[in-house]
Amino acid sequence: MAFSPISHIRHFDIAVPDFDKQVEFYKNHWGLTVQHDDGDVVYFAAEGSPEQYVTRVRRSADKRLDLVAFGAADRQAVDTLAQDLARSGVQIVFEPTDLSTLGGGYGFRFFDLEGRTIEVSTDVEVRQHRKIEERESIPVRLSHVVLNSNSPEKMRAWYEKHLGFRLSDTLNHPHVGDLFYFMRCNNQHHSMAIARGPHASLQHA
Repeated sequence: MAFSPISHIRHFDIAVPDFDKQVEFYKNHWGLTVQHDDGDVVYFAAEGSPEQYVTRVRRSADKRLDLVAFGAADRQAVDTLAQDLARSGVQIVFEPTDLSTLGGGYGFRFFDLEGRTIEVSTDVEVRQHRKIEERESIPVRLSHVVLNSNSPEKMRAWYEKHLGFRLSDTLNHPHVGDLFYFMRCNNQHHSMAIARGPHASLQHA
């Protein structure tokens, strides 16, 4: 039986001032595939992933993490999670509805403990993908995101309570204490990690 209403991670969306440099990096150095480009927003897919895209890069004067998107098993799971979060006082950005992003689907958005926008969705159209060969040096899929927090213990407890994540591992320093909490929502070691940092931000994906 699933222990979390979250099935997996879908994508992370960022806004950057050095837009052209970032697009060039993801396309020509990181080896992602441009799925859609409207000039100011570029969606990148991983060739081995069924997700429509694994990251979205937006042109902006400010650098920020726009969104972290997770998947859910079905519409009932989405609806139930939205109701549970609302009852717990979590601020909902918008209620479950049909989505207009690439691949469509059904989902909703809310703010986590530190104000990040989180999306949970289902029924997103599967992208045609392929097996990545052994010596191909390109990403297969998005494995995880790591979020910086100046209150990682509170963040860990929030994601455990509200989204059903479980702790897989802890990285500890003898003089500093816990530095990383590796969190899982499925049978993979972690889909998200929470790192001790100066402020709420994306550390890496």
